[in-house]
Amino acid sequence: MSTDDVVSERVALDPHDLYENAPCGYHSIGPDGTILRMNRTELTWLGFTQQELIDKRKFADFVSARFCSEYDDAIAALIAGREISEIEIELVRKDGSVFDAFLRIAAVRDSRGGFVHTRATVIDITARKRAETEARIHAEQLQAISQRVVEIQETERRSLAA
Repeated sequence: MSTDDVVSERVALDPHDLYENAPCGYHSIGPDGTILRMNRTELTWLGFTQQELIDKRKFADFVSARFCSEYDDAIAALIAGREISEIEIELVRKDGSVFDAFLRIAAVRDSRGGFVHTRATVIDITARKRAETEARIHAEQLQAISQRVVEIQETERRSLAA
């Protein structure tokens, strides 16, 4: 194994690299909701730099209005004592566009059990939500076609009976 191979292998195994370039987003927020840390993946999805967000903005600022209450409830439950919350939300990018996300949030506590910060994983579920919508539309279309077939059969039965 050459020196370049060893260096490449170390880079691939570097936990910092894994955190920053994971296929999912990672972030932590403090008790007041301020973003303490966010990986490169999630920053890219949202369209921001670390300098624009870290210690400056609250994660709740990026939760769409439709899901603010659900997100606030999940954070409140974590602060109050729940260890993990899982929710599906919609996040708003810097350009105003939105994407669907699955958020798994864990509480980090001090030695007395007090809330310190979160550890959160964010997964972009836009493709899954789109597929669910398409499947629902196709199911509705199939149901409408089936209903129409039944109506036609009934009309034919009446015609034959007459």
